[in-house]
Amino acid sequence: MVEIKWYVGTVGVKLSVETKQDLSNAIQVSLLVKKPDGTQVEWVGTVNGTKIEYIVQQGDFDQAGIYKIQAKVTFADGAVWYGNTDVLVIYELFE
Repeated sequence: MVEIKWYVGTVGVKLSVETKQDLSNAIQVSLLVKKPDGTQVEWVGTVNGTKIEYIVQQGDFDQAGIYKIQAKVTFADGAVWYGNTDVLVIYELFE
């Protein structure tokens, strides 16, 4: 999924998730996120080919630890598709 190290407090950086799916008929794409403390949030993204892209906002990476991220795509015909769950480790500064 990603090839860089991510840190608590990161803002304004693009997170890109490869779905390997045709997203041309998608009407909404998002990333379902489970934070280290179990809190679940949904980040609405944009389509770029077969990828879902999301710009990290203030408060998104507010905890160090393991974030579980799963793509969710809603298509024009009403179908909903969920991707594989990816794991992203967020580090404290200086780790």
